[in-house]
Amino acid sequence: DYTDNLAAVLDDADLTGTPVSSDPALVPSSGSDGMIRVTGTLAPDQTVTVSYTVTVKPDGDRGDNRLRNVVAKTGITDPQCGDDGVDCTEHPIGELDDWKTVAPPTGSTLRPGETATYTLHFENTGQAPVEVNRDDVLAKILDDADVTAQPVASSDALTVSAIENSRFTVTGTLQPGQAVTVSYTVTVKPDGQRGDDRLDNFLVPNGEEPPETCVPADPERPDCTYNHVSDVGVARGVPRGARHV
Repeated sequence: DYTDNLAAVLDDADLTGTPVSSDPALVPSSGSDGMIRVTGTLAPDQTVTVSYTVTVKPDGDRGDNRLRNVVAKTGITDPQCGDDGVDCTEHPIGELDDWKTVAPPTGSTLRPGETATYTLHFENTGQAPVEVNRDDVLAKILDDADVTAQPVASSDALTVSAIENSRFTVTGTLQPGQAVTVSYTVTVKPDGQRGDDRLDNFLVPNGEEPPETCVPADPERPDCTYNHVSDVGVARGVPRGARHV
């Protein structure tokens, strides 16, 4: 009669495989209450296993990014790892938080010849190393501006590819708590040489296409930025009834 406590697992994962015993000698409960109780009788030298599966939740939906699992005899109050008759497992999880900023700030207006500097932010907020594989898409920038300072990472933990097909890729591994940025600069083209006079920039998972317009899912840490470009024409005329002198 043992109880497997999933409380410190289910804040980070979902039970997706019902507990199954390898032999009818032991019967596990469903685990729907966050506890799997295993009861039954074993014959001398008999070994029986009970297995189940959990699936880690997506980034942003987890708790402490550690799957801590404790099994002990049923009835033990607050069993602790290392106590007699208590067995534990632990699996740390990495979590990548990525977003981007632009200077001048997103939503502001640029003029011909002015520059915008983009910074991509990558931070491991989890408890284990995490892989980075993201694309920065410049298609809606390059019709209105030229890249005048190529993308550079602040640490060799991340590698930045060359710009091809209006995008570049950032790859690498971040350790828990590590934060790295990638920055580059563009310069707005002269009047008459631009496209739609709007600089939209998107950070997306590798190989994915960005949305049509920038609508950040998280305003505090947005995955896209936009800036307008001024295209003002000045016309000079003479008011009706006035005379040239």
